[in-house]
Amino acid sequence: MKKFKLWLPAVITAFLVSCSHNDKVSSPDGAVTAQIVQENEKLSLKISLHGSEVAHWQIDGVALGHDEYDFTGKLTQKDVSFAKIDEEYTLPTGKVSVYQNKANEMTVGFANASGKTMNLLVRAYNDGVAFRYAFENSNAMPVNEERTTLVIPEESNVWAMEYKMDSEGYYLKRSPSEMTNPLYILPVLVETNNGDWLLVHEADVLGRSAASSLSNHQGEGRFSLTTTYPELEQGGLLSNELWAQVVAEDGNAIHATPNWATPWRMLIVGDTLATIVESVMTENLNPPSIINDQSWIKAGVSVYPWWGNNFANGINEFLINYIDMAKRMGWGILEFDISRIGSPNYAQDYWLNTPWINDVTEYARKNDILVYGMDERRNLNTPEKRKFIYEKYKEFGVVGIKIDYINSFAQKACDFRKDCLTDAANHQLMVSFHSDYTPRGERRTYPNLMTQEGVKGSEYYILSKNNDIPTPRHNATIPFTRNVIGPMDYTPTAFSTDRRTTTYAHETALPFVFESGWVVMCDKPNNYLFSSGINILQQIEAFWDEIKFIAGYPGEYTVIARRKGEKWVIAGINSGPSRKVTIEMDFLSDQISQVLLCMDDKNDPQNRCVMFYYPVNNQKLLSIEMSENGGFVAII
Repeated sequence: MKKFKLWLPAVITAFLVSCSHNDKVSSPDGAVTAQIVQENEKLSLKISLHGSEVAHWQIDGVALGHDEYDFTGKLTQKDVSFAKIDEEYTLPTGKVSVYQNKANEMTVGFANASGKTMNLLVRAYNDGVAFRYAFENSNAMPVNEERTTLVIPEESNVWAMEYKMDSEGYYLKRSPSEMTNPLYILPVLVETNNGDWLLVHEADVLGRSAASSLSNHQGEGRFSLTTTYPELEQGGLLSNELWAQVVAEDGNAIHATPNWATPWRMLIVGDTLATIVESVMTENLNPPSIINDQSWIKAGVSVYPWWGNNFANGINEFLINYIDMAKRMGWGILEFDISRIGSPNYAQDYWLNTPWINDVTEYARKNDILVYGMDERRNLNTPEKRKFIYEKYKEFGVVGIKIDYINSFAQKACDFRKDCLTDAANHQLMVSFHSDYTPRGERRTYPNLMTQEGVKGSEYYILSKNNDIPTPRHNATIPFTRNVIGPMDYTPTAFSTDRRTTTYAHETALPFVFESGWVVMCDKPNNYLFSSGINILQQIEAFWDEIKFIAGYPGEYTVIARRKGEKWVIAGINSGPSRKVTIEMDFLSDQISQVLLCMDDKNDPQNRCVMFYYPVNNQKLLSIEMSENGGFVAII
């Protein structure tokens, strides 16, 4: 068989075996198995955990634009090869500092009626399974369709977000039969009737394809992958004229490059939620970094003037106050939305004639505060536009850019993301994406990607005209869904809004429960500088060495421990009535440590938090009662 050339880790071994109609590959620890079954000219990939099937994919192939590359009909199996993947890599952001990529891989070749080959690559990890279709097409051509369907038990619980082009919705708990909306974005969380957990997602999309979503329920637990989106259909409606034309021109078409492969379709699989929350499979399934020297990439905590005053970016004195606050808090980054000078929402050109921008960035440099700017897709969608803005930002001493209003899952938008990240890396600029889809593991290949939106966060306290705001249930769901698969720009800790239904300690815990390469704190300076939890907030980290899921259930509560060096932080948030959690401290040493504990102060009429010290070691239990919709932070 002609071997399909695809990126592979540096440490890999491979060998060929004879053909079979029931080929399977198991994870390095043997717990997870993926088996290809060919019955009645149909292919299935059946996924088992500890010997019991938990889900399967119907993999009915792909039809490229030329008839000879149609792999949706009768296929004949050819050779099978196996490989071991064992590599270690580091990134400047993430839930861990050292990423372990260990899997067993199986490649099965199938010939169609024209004698052309489609390879099915399947990887089995200790925490799940991924597969992709790969081809040997010598020329570029359209992709007519992909026929891939996920089948899960009908009795499952599913947490899924109905499709929104900016991915800023709620992950609601439903049964499969209740999922009647046309589209649901990825990721999707599943609790099977046997108590196992699945997270459905994809990886390695940029420069390759469009991003996929799941179709509505088709009966018998079936959901098909799709890359067709309603607003990109002819006559689709887009309400905002400032970015509508750019998005409308994306279209739903997909074009295959020579030797094309689809993105990885993946399932994180575990018998506990710890497997889901702690997984880095999404990063592992992406190609290695394009950036050799990553020393200029700096994770950190940022301050966000726009949230407190939509016109803040046009007031240099206001920005100076935020720089002073960042320095006193020990944070280190200012989000200065330069293109919003003179505008509350959208990029304008006033910044090109604003004389004091250098005054702000110079003041920030003198105080060891980094600055990143902001602009929109419509102003960055050509190489010439990017070059102009990136070079102007470098002249200002700005180290990064937030790119807003992408609003598209289409292949053209995915190519745009890749081009922005590549050009930014060439200018040594870090990047944040807003009004964006959920991550697909891009930060492994482009470690200058610090964070992405694709989440309903604190800006909804400002923008929403109804009760479409982050609820405690929403906050307690996204650690199991959206934040599993990449950095999340929620802009946490909105103390001052009177719209929230969370407690003070709940808000204090959010930047520790959530993970992001830039932790962008939204509130006004005095609300942090005079906070009862200031000693906690001054210890926020944006880059962790280790994560440990402690306890929780989606939509009800979450308790997560994170380690940075010798410091452990345990943080929890609650949704609903007060709840007592008991934490085993067996991950600590046997030496006595001091815990700085922040909890809701039930005796404070303003519901602020109270802090005290508590001795622990690995033999003790830490028992905490979280208030209704409350939370806590424990720093060890």
